[in-house]
Amino acid sequence: MGLSGIIQSMKNTLSLLSALAFCVSLCSAAETPEKIRFAGLQGFDAASILPQKAFKASKYVRLSGSVNLSGTAFVSEGSNYLHATLTGSTNLSGDGYQTGYTHITENLSSFTTGNYVSAYVQVNAYVSVYKNGKYVGSTYARGSVPVNGWLNGGFTHLSGFGTLSCELFVQED
Repeated sequence: MGLSGIIQSMKNTLSLLSALAFCVSLCSAAETPEKIRFAGLQGFDAASILPQKAFKASKYVRLSGSVNLSGTAFVSEGSNYLHATLTGSTNLSGDGYQTGYTHITENLSSFTTGNYVSAYVQVNAYVSVYKNGKYVGSTYARGSVPVNGWLNGGFTHLSGFGTLSCELFVQED
């Protein structure tokens, strides 16, 4: 250890002794444990150590709503495979929160059995959530929508009705 190390060690020792002397003087001036605690808190302002921004509680919000999907598919002659793009719209709401108008577009790939087509479309739509017109967050609305239709000359019009829902945590005002 060099000279600078010895000097630093001495500074640390002096700082520790000063802090100890301060504590001893506080304790000797106080007669009871309550006075000792009070003496140790003097000079501290609670507002200076507390966060300046107010705490906002979070709460779990669940929104739900209905969606009506429809679209047209073509099945090649001699094939039973179809692909369709289905569209619709929804407006989810719950507990004073809402998504507003949300356009839904989902693709469906399925196989037919005979002239009747029946399938489930898995919806996974990104939605923005609002309360009183103010944006509070975004999440995914999900649901499974049954669609069906009849084949006619290789074409089918598919449609179906279902429910979507979403959940998120929001900060309360």
